[in-house]
Amino acid sequence: MEGGKRMTNLKEQYVKFADSVNLIVRYACIVFFSIMVIDVVASVVMRYVLVKPMVWGEQLAVYCMIWIAFLSSSIAFRRGAHMGLDLLVKSLDPKLSSIIQSIAHVMVLGFLLVLTVWGVKHTVAVSQQISPVVFNMSMSWFYSALPVGGICMMIQEVEVIIKGTEEDM
Repeated sequence: MEGGKRMTNLKEQYVKFADSVNLIVRYACIVFFSIMVIDVVASVVMRYVLVKPMVWGEQLAVYCMIWIAFLSSSIAFRRGAHMGLDLLVKSLDPKLSSIIQSIAHVMVLGFLLVLTVWGVKHTVAVSQQISPVVFNMSMSWFYSALPVGGICMMIQEVEVIIKGTEEDM
């Protein structure tokens, strides 16, 4: 009985950890979105009102959008909001459906692991490159959206596996 309690406690701790990661990701998305909106508005004002275009405005908006895409994907994993074809799975015997869903979860985790490893390799590879447009920052800041997003998605996917269901919207 004690082992079962420990396992339940471990699951609860992981769910709390995933909740914390989800909250951080939500705030990060809000920050990136706010920066992007301010940047785009400032770029329009600078270009059409003051007739002095910002060279870096468009590029900063693109980098913010990339971060938003990879981070918000982890929120979508948690909610089960990614596109899927579950018509066939739902029409099968519950036991077979469960097996297929388990295989799908393993495949998703495998893909996310590859994405994360590939993202780390590319982030390291571009670490010496400097963005000539956006504040002379290292390109690794922008490429790191891949592994960070991959890790966040894995955390949420594992939580979905543990809980057995996606979060209601």
